[in-house]
Amino acid sequence: MNESGGLETVINLTNFASATQIEEFGDAYDGNDGQIAVSPDGSRVAFIVVDNADDELYWVTTDGVGTPQLLTDVTAFDVAIDDVIELNFWSNDHVMFFAGTTTSVMDLYDVDITNPGTPIYTNVTQTNGQSGAVLPISSTPAALIDPDGYFTVPGRMIFARDGTVSAGTGGTTSFGLVGVEYATLTPYNILGDEFPGAAGVVGFETAQTGFELTLSPSSDRVWFKSSTGGSSTGDEELFSFDSSVSAPALNMTVAGGAGNFQVDNITPDDMGVSCLFSYRPSSSGDEEVFLSIFGIPGVTQLTDDGNSSTDITDGSIQWLPATNPNLGFVFAPGTSSTASPNDAVLLGYDLGTSLVTEIDTTPRAYHVLGVSFP
Repeated sequence: MNESGGLETVINLTNFASATQIEEFGDAYDGNDGQIAVSPDGSRVAFIVVDNADDELYWVTTDGVGTPQLLTDVTAFDVAIDDVIELNFWSNDHVMFFAGTTTSVMDLYDVDITNPGTPIYTNVTQTNGQSGAVLPISSTPAALIDPDGYFTVPGRMIFARDGTVSAGTGGTTSFGLVGVEYATLTPYNILGDEFPGAAGVVGFETAQTGFELTLSPSSDRVWFKSSTGGSSTGDEELFSFDSSVSAPALNMTVAGGAGNFQVDNITPDDMGVSCLFSYRPSSSGDEEVFLSIFGIPGVTQLTDDGNSSTDITDGSIQWLPATNPNLGFVFAPGTSSTASPNDAVLLGYDLGTSLVTEIDTTPRAYHVLGVSFP
């Protein structure tokens, strides 16, 4: 039933002549790899069909009148497209998607369906000049992109990727963060070295582990951690970037070296100007709260209880509302676990005076996902 109590009308959008396996719908964050996308005005939908064990990309109008149109036709590509994932209908006439022979050897493509009868293809992640003017689209050499999710901001798409990159990492399997401008269909490095970065700016080495990435609630600023020391467990750094411009990320902690630094609990404020996070010099113990200001390299240590065994409960660092005149944030330190100590106490920190306030001193296990005070 609809909101008015009437019955909804179900429309068969595909009307395929024979039984067809349409991929399970999902988005880029739920593990189903973004296998459906709807145009901003709701008039078109793109989806993936399994045909002889290969993925094929179709689009169709949502009025129930149109016929599904195949976009991954063999006439448009010079290699077999076996896998298609993470669809992004970024305008009413443009669909972006990752496609390749496997999910770890892919390129990012854009198809312009302004004129449905003659779609225009662009291989976004290739630098060999291939575009819609040359068919079939070449993917030689393949970009070796293994996409790991994406998010969109006005005017651009940002995706995480892993795979062996050719420069700056010694051929190791690494992660990178790449932006794509919709207006020019041009990729650029945020973290990594495979695509061109901003003029005069040297890109950072690609990450060795997955990202802990946080978008600020009311701004274009993004904060994330990444390992830069050539190890999957060592030398984590805090990075930030403005997702509204094409530029590499800034390394905010700049620890460098081979130290086994650990970054956790990344918590930007509402506008993304300030970011709280926990930082420790080794894989366990002596975890303290630090503050970073967007665009200003270097950080400020806020807490130091003198206990080399301190661990901060994951998720417990939370900003308090600006209406609260006494406290800037809360956190829950303990000693019995690196993630969820069961002997933690809840403390508050005043950013104006640097004083720590005891809120709850009874040792317990805290699971703090949000804080609300009158």
